Amino acid sequence: MLIISRFTPDYTEHAARLRASCERFDLPYWIEPADDTGSWLTNCAAKAAFVLRAMRSGSESVLWLDADAEIKRTVWLADFCDDGADFAVYQNPVKTAKKWMCRSGTIWFNRTPAAFALAEEWVRLCEEKPSRFDQESLWMAWLSMQERVRVHWLPITYCQLFDDRAEFQPVTDPHIVHYQASRDIRPVKP
Repeated sequence: MLIISRFTPDYTEHAARLRASCERFDLPYWIEPADDTGSWLTNCAAKAAFVLRAMRSGSESVLWLDADAEIKRTVWLADFCDDGADFAVYQNPVKTAKKWMCRSGTIWFNRTPAAFALAEEWVRLCEEKPSRFDQESLWMAWLSMQERVRVHWLPITYCQLFDDRAEFQPVTDPHIVHYQASRDIRPVKP
C-alpha cells in the first residue's frame, strides 16, 4: 500500500508532518506539491485526478490522506482489503451528514477494475463541477456504481478529526488524525 497526498503552498508545514508520520511507521509514500488554483474547492477537486494517476502509475493499492493528516499508529492494509473490498472510506453517521455521506480525508483504492472505474467516475464528476465538494462527488460516484463496487466502511479511527467526538464517543487511540487546516486557510463566506 502506498500513502499518497498533494498539497498547495499553504499546506507545506502540514504535509511535512504527514511525511514524517509516514517515515515514523516506515510506510511508503508519494506526497507532492501542487499549484494553487486560487480556489480551495478546485484544489480539493484535483485530488481525484491525482489518486487516479497514482493508481495507474503503481502496482499497489493507494491510501489517500489529506495533507493535514497525521498517522498516529500503524495503518494495517488488512483493515481495508481482507474482505475483498475495492474501496474503503469512512461513512458519516446519518444524523451528521449533509450533502455527502463520507469523509474524503482518508480513502483507500484497491487495484481492481471496480476501483479504477470508481476513481474514473470520481474524476469525471470533479472535472464536471470543480466547485462541488470533492466528497460529494465521490459519494455520487459510489452511488452510481454501488452494485459493482465492494466498499469497506472504515472505522472513525481512520478518519478522526482532531476535535471530533466521533459520534459523541471519544476516540482515544486513532490511527489517523485530520487537523482540518482548511478552517484557517480557506476564505470564510460572509
